[in-house]
Amino acid sequence: FTVATAFGSGTQDAGSVDASGNAARFSRPAALALDNGYLFVADSDNGSVRRITLLTGEVHTVVGTASLPVCKTVAAALPTSAVAQGLLAVNNGTGGTLYLTVDDAVMNVLY
Repeated sequence: FTVATAFGSGTQDAGSVDASGNAARFSRPAALALDNGYLFVADSDNGSVRRITLLTGEVHTVVGTASLPVCKTVAAALPTSAVAQGLLAVNNGTGGTLYLTVDDAVMNVLY
């Protein structure tokens, strides 16, 4: 077996940067969900969900940002304007649905 960092820096250089491969930055990636060539990452310290396109290695933020306060009530309607603070897990459902475990709630986000 060979172990290597596929996405992000793999060092203490944490952050929230959408980029390709090792140029991307995460802060405590906590959980993964695989769906149709995409890998979704619960980026817990940034309060966001990141989508990695496995074919190209591109990383994009699809839910939340690292700079906005938590707002669970609008997360489903406006996913990129709400931070999933306390994000613990991400899992994929059917029909382009992500389920997020956030603090004291389970949220669903259509993508």
